[in-house]
Order: sequence, then C-alpha cells, then structure tokens
Amino acid sequence: RKSGEQLGIHISNDQISLAEIVREGDKEPRLSLFTAAPCSDPANRMNVLKELVEKHTLHKKHAVIVLHAEEYLIEQIEAPDVEDKEMLKSLKWRVKDLLDYPIEKASIDYLDMPKHQDALQRKVYAVATKSSLIRERSMLVEDAGLIPDVIDISDLALTNLVPFHQNNDEEIIA
Repeated sequence: RKSGEQLGIHISNDQISLAEIVREGDKEPRLSLFTAAPCSDPANRMNVLKELVEKHTLHKKHAVIVLHAEEYLIEQIEAPDVEDKEMLKSLKWRVKDLLDYPIEKASIDYLDMPKHQDALQRKVYAVATKSSLIRERSMLVEDAGLIPDVIDISDLALTNLVPFHQNNDEEIIA
C-alpha cells in the first residue's frame, strides 16, 4: 500500500509477534508497533492473540500472516513452458516429490525471477505449504478480531516492507 498501515503477524513455536508499519504518502515507512508475547501452547494462541489485539486496539485491522520458515517449502525451479494461467497447475507436478505430504493437501504459489540475459529457461520460486495451515492461521486471525488479508512467507516479508532506493544506478536496501 502506498499509504496506510500494514500489520504483520508471525506465530512461532514459542511466541506470537506483531509488527505494524505506517506509510504516509512519500515519507519513509515507520515501525509504529512491535510486540511479542510468549505462547508455547498452540491451544492458547487464540487467547494470546486476542489479548494483543485488545491491548493495542487493533480490532478490525487488516493483517498479513507471515509463515515461519519451517512451515513452507521454497524452491527455485525451471518454470514449465506453459501460459501463466496454467502455471500453478504445472508447478504442482514439479514440487510434489519435494513435499512430505500429498500434493492434494498443499497450497502452491510462485514468484517470478527476473530473467538473466544468459538464462536459457525462465526460473521461478515455487512455494508450498499445507492448506490446513493456511485455513488454521486465517481462522485464528479472524477469530481474534482481525481481517486476514495476505499470507506471506518470512523469506519475502521483509522485501514487502523495505523500500528500494536508486542511488547512482545502484540498488540499496534502506
């Protein structure tokens, strides 16, 4: 988003973390909230998240759910030579042997990689996670009073928050 707030939620085995970024026009984004609460019991996640939502008056805010690195597979692969509308279906065949659960229980997405001038084949990052995990996290966030907006992965979450600046034709992460 160009302006506004973006709330991220990360759930690990021992805590729940919330971070909120505020963007105001062309100003640099700023961290307006960062908090974490211990939570090692999955059965207690709802209570802990609800307490955080109430404490920081976050009710009805849109939230980005960030998956922990151990909760998904990300793999660089050659993109199938298919139309974009067929990409997800084709990627399932490429990643199914990499998963330790049936492909029918997976949610798949991908991220295009810029094509290098020497590359013969288009490459993508394929991402897979259990569909049940997506449903579980979305319901948890919704039941805590937030609006689940996006599922993100920790490998890419920072790139969605940190702007890139051009300086003498050189990209620098600010």
